[in-house]
Amino acid sequence: MVKNPSAPENNLRESASICGSSPFPWLHDYFAGYFDPPEQLDYFYAWLKRWYESALEGRMRPGQASFFAGVPNTGKTLLSNVIFSRIFGGHIDASSFLSGEDGFNSHLFTSAVWAVDDVVPLTDNKSHLKFSALIKKMAANRTFSVREKYRVDKLIEWNGRVVVTCNTDPESIRILPDVDLSNRDKINLFRIAEHDTFTFPRDVESIIAAELPFFLRWLLDWQPPDKVLGDSRYGVKTYCEDSLFEAARHSSSAYSFLEVLLKFFEGQVEEFWVGSATDLLTAMNNDQDGLACIVSKYTTRQVGRELSKLSSQGYPITQERYEFKRVWKINIKSIMKGGAFNEVYS
Repeated sequence: MVKNPSAPENNLRESASICGSSPFPWLHDYFAGYFDPPEQLDYFYAWLKRWYESALEGRMRPGQASFFAGVPNTGKTLLSNVIFSRIFGGHIDASSFLSGEDGFNSHLFTSAVWAVDDVVPLTDNKSHLKFSALIKKMAANRTFSVREKYRVDKLIEWNGRVVVTCNTDPESIRILPDVDLSNRDKINLFRIAEHDTFTFPRDVESIIAAELPFFLRWLLDWQPPDKVLGDSRYGVKTYCEDSLFEAARHSSSAYSFLEVLLKFFEGQVEEFWVGSATDLLTAMNNDQDGLACIVSKYTTRQVGRELSKLSSQGYPITQERYEFKRVWKINIKSIMKGGAFNEVYS
């Protein structure tokens, strides 16, 4: 782990005006233009500061899993596999475990940085759901069951971070996890700016090694603005960039069902639809616009599950119970306009 030299400037933005005298000029430029929109920078610094401070104290506090999405050649892998790796004493590729390909995980808990670098083959909804569940689990829990070949499982405490980097093309972006209400406070979705003019020198790793102690000393002294501070559990508010949040919603299985709903509600003049999952499936099967062949794959249980997911993702769908019957209320007008009533983290 990097040790602390004497403190440089106490404010990175002030150092921007005197960049020539900054003891970490390359890292200053790298981070100053790294995010789009730039408001993400404070959330990122606060998230990293909490992680680093607790590591120095010898007892890491929990924190969100973070996704960094952008076009190729913008320094995403450099951030996870070089910068974070040098700060926290190494990193390890957790792709196979988090994608469900490998159930043995004992080797992963030797590292505080679980890196996933745009390679997880999430080929179907089942694997995507498992990936999302594991991301949530790694951020929410402190104690984990360690599995090793030919050994008895044991419990271990771990408070490292999952760091996922990905491109923003339609295939790569599918790695973004489900963003229902149970997940949203446990993940960050950071969007990386397109660095048309930013260059990476050939000796970039040596430059980073030389500048990191000064940057980290500055980070320890830096005071996060109140707007980014959160509750005691994670200490820092979650940040989900708008376009990535929408992409994550669209990559879930619930969005496929939403498309069916939108088709079913086309042309309807009522403001609300009210009924059970069975009522909705029956109405769709009786639809005259050819929906029957599409909804034939759904069961009543699946329809109820997809409605629950859409509700948890912020769509205008609510649930009420009347004795033994569960009734759904769908705001047709709002959902056709893409509206939502739940808070979207920003």
